[in-house]
Amino acid sequence: MVVKIRKKAKVMGEETEITQYFPDGIPLTRDRREKADLLDNELQKQVAYINKEYDLLDETVKKDELKKWRWVGTKIDEIFKSTNNLDQADIDNHAAWPAIGQYFREELKRGVDAKRSGTKKDHYRKCWLVATLPNLDWINSWSGWDAFIDRGEQLVMSNKILPALKNKFAGISVGLKPRDYQKIAKMVTERIPSGTDAPTDIDAMSISEIEKIVETVYNDFIKKK
Repeated sequence: MVVKIRKKAKVMGEETEITQYFPDGIPLTRDRREKADLLDNELQKQVAYINKEYDLLDETVKKDELKKWRWVGTKIDEIFKSTNNLDQADIDNHAAWPAIGQYFREELKRGVDAKRSGTKKDHYRKCWLVATLPNLDWINSWSGWDAFIDRGEQLVMSNKILPALKNKFAGISVGLKPRDYQKIAKMVTERIPSGTDAPTDIDAMSISEIEKIVETVYNDFIKKK
């Protein structure tokens, strides 16, 4: 339910490392603290092994952002499947991302972003999703994926929309730019509202309804391209 995070902060004018248990607002019982400490030790060891594996990674993967971060996402998924002290709640409340990310080597580390770290927009969650979700091979760049998921979180979590998007856009995916993915996501969300006031129940929509929307988006996109 909680994880252990180490971060640098200024105390009495001097920079020092402080430890906190994340997320805030969850009562820190003795059992939770002990489990978080055990998890922290386990994650340090597992990420240290991943950091060593990175040295053996092919240069073509290291130089391609999408391939590199997908590889990281695969390794995070392996941690999830093998770690004993990580609860599903730690993944669902996004505490797992900074708990793991803090131990990556410099080439794999992302700085703490107060607005994104430990949220659904955490960089390492995006790595995990791009490595584990199906029907994403029509997205050709990390910045394109980043733009798409930031604009269309509900799209990537739907098992109906992604296959339809892949079927329509795979044929032109080589020529798509990062901004194109953002445009596509925007066009879909305009037709499938997801706001908190009146969100669309995507799961209740039929496949044919989804396909018609994607067809319209594709045609409009081609016209404006």
